Amino acid sequence: MPNLPSLSIVMIAHNKAHVTRLSLRSLLSLTFRPLEVVFVDNGSTDATPALLEEFAAAAAGHGILSRTLHLPDNMGAIIPRNMATRICSGDFIAYLDNDVMVRSRTLFEILVGKFHGNPEAGVTTPKFVYPCPPYRVQCAGGGITREGDCYLIGRGEERDRPEFNRPASCAWTISACMVMPTDLIRAIGPMDEVFHPIGCEDVDYCFRVRARNRQVLYCPEAEIYHLANTSTYNTPNLKIGRLMKRSNRIIKRRWRHMFPGDPSIKDLPLVHIPMPRVPLWMLESLEMTS
Repeated sequence: MPNLPSLSIVMIAHNKAHVTRLSLRSLLSLTFRPLEVVFVDNGSTDATPALLEEFAAAAAGHGILSRTLHLPDNMGAIIPRNMATRICSGDFIAYLDNDVMVRSRTLFEILVGKFHGNPEAGVTTPKFVYPCPPYRVQCAGGGITREGDCYLIGRGEERDRPEFNRPASCAWTISACMVMPTDLIRAIGPMDEVFHPIGCEDVDYCFRVRARNRQVLYCPEAEIYHLANTSTYNTPNLKIGRLMKRSNRIIKRRWRHMFPGDPSIKDLPLVHIPMPRVPLWMLESLEMTS
């Protein structure tokens, strides 16, 4: 698509420099320009600050603008994202987690391109793939039951199954990789900090988009690798189970009128194929596609 608009990537991290390094390195393979990366160092105490300096120099050599916000403490996921969003200069903003690695070099040409000539598009999201053989689907968009329980579409299924290779509209997507027009973000407002430090802020944000008659679009031709649960893993004093229960209650109270009326997925067979933890050496040589 000629005359591509500009894109800002928002990424945050608290420590986990060994994973962030792989994520940032993969960004250098992206072909989309103009591109900027706004990174929030969330009070890291490991090698993350030095890593970000190295990345800024490497990014400049690839024609990518890099900016970093250094926070003195870990402020969770939502507040730093909102802070970074306010200083983004791109026409589009991509939220990307630091445990995501690019699989498709043209990832953002695809995700941004879906907005061209489509005023109903509000959010675009790629196919999430587990970063280990046989590279099964982790997420082909997000669904929600009539009871208000969220689930990942296609989790654990084979990547080449036809139903996961068709574009689709879905209820929500993981904020580990989602793209939105900046003007829509400004109109809707920031992610709701009632979910601080983490929660269902991505579910809520997608429902806010859909409440404006815009769609959340799953784009299977764009693929990323996602480690899952790495950004928050082993964070001290983070009661994830308790936080998720609280967040789920908010979602059910706030968006019940938009839940589907179809039979619940709980009434259908749903198998989550267990996925092994991926050794670091395997992440060093993940395949990329065009």
